[in-house]
Amino acid sequence: LYNPRTQTFANRFNDSLIRKLPINYYHTLYIDSHQNLWVGCGLDEVLCISPDLSTFKRYRHQEKDPYSLIENDVMSFAEDSKGNIWMGTDNGLSRLDIRTQRFKTFTTSDGLPNNNVSALIRYGKYIWIGTSNGLCRYDETKDKFENFGRADNLKVLNINMGSVAKDREGNLLFGGAKGLVRFNPNNLNLNTFIPPAVITSVKVYGKEMLPNPLIANPETILLNLDENDLSIEVAALNYDYPDNN
Repeated sequence: LYNPRTQTFANRFNDSLIRKLPINYYHTLYIDSHQNLWVGCGLDEVLCISPDLSTFKRYRHQEKDPYSLIENDVMSFAEDSKGNIWMGTDNGLSRLDIRTQRFKTFTTSDGLPNNNVSALIRYGKYIWIGTSNGLCRYDETKDKFENFGRADNLKVLNINMGSVAKDREGNLLFGGAKGLVRFNPNNLNLNTFIPPAVITSVKVYGKEMLPNPLIANPETILLNLDENDLSIEVAALNYDYPDNN
């Protein structure tokens, strides 16, 4: 630890409190709003160390506990408005409820663009998430993920571990394998258009039932009781940002 006031370093050899901390691989560091130090210790565990270094708590993945950390190898941390701690791993995103001390895990099945969560930062009501397949933001008020990728003109998709910062102008910066992306979250032009869905094909036993498949959404199609092998095709007619619809 470095003290800028005295311009001195404290370590295991000259500080008794540091000597009492676990000997481990201190890989990723984060300080929360209560000045607790969160440490990702590689494949071993996560530590939460009190501000005075006198106490610490361990968090590990437990195979038989669905409320444990999804993966020990935590690459990134963030704190939300409720004081919960978010942890990014290469196997999904875990949120620690500080009150209950239980984890809830989010993966691609919950809306993430990729399970490799390498960078986290809080911005207003959002948690911004850097992954190996673009960016994502989590809306705390709506409990919802929204992804950003090639369709949003994002040129850097593979975000490096912990490579995120916020500048004095309110821009977020994410560093990746192929460059740097900078944007202001308050100035994003989002595609909120919901395209109309139309029926383009109705087949019974493989036979097309629409009189003309190019004329979508017929008013009525009458089927017999035994015509029960049915397949329907639907299209959303929008070509501006088709990946987002």
